[in-house]
Amino acid sequence: MKHRTFGVEIECGHRLGLDYVRDLFHSSSFLSRDWRFGYDGSGVEARTPILSGPEGFRELKKGMKLLVRNGAYVTNRDGLHVHHGVPELHLNKELAIVLVESWAQNKDNLNRLVASRRHARGACPHWTPENINRLRNDDSYTNEFTFRGPRGSLNLHAYMQLKTVELRLHEGTLDAEQAEAWIRFGQRFLN
Repeated sequence: MKHRTFGVEIECGHRLGLDYVRDLFHSSSFLSRDWRFGYDGSGVEARTPILSGPEGFRELKKGMKLLVRNGAYVTNRDGLHVHHGVPELHLNKELAIVLVESWAQNKDNLNRLVASRRHARGACPHWTPENINRLRNDDSYTNEFTFRGPRGSLNLHAYMQLKTVELRLHEGTLDAEQAEAWIRFGQRFLN
């Protein structure tokens, strides 16, 4: 079975800051050189390369272990954002509608899987019936989502550039097992 690709944005903090974390990863001999870094959440966002399958989960685990061993932490400001490769949405508006409708119909169940602060404060809004109708009635839809909905729990904004759907609902974590479980859940949901 072919594995769906994924990329993870790990928001965290470190007392020595972003440059220290970037140097730590770049000096590691057991991690891909394709990790990228930026500012977000508590100050650091470590972005995995494009991953897939068991090798991808091993890379994610090694990166998270490196962060934990070297003093990284998460706060209430952090999220774990996962970009899932979804090439089947290309030129398929009806499938995009099915996806966002299914996500919206399951929002109460999804909310129970994550910390309440992720959905209660509006950080990750869900698709509303109004958003879905706007997508459904977007007559200019051709090879792109001209209406991408909220930049929330299920985010279509990255689709044009990356061909990914971003699941932003999970709180920040450096627990690789928890992250893997969330990624696998997201992939099953998308499948």
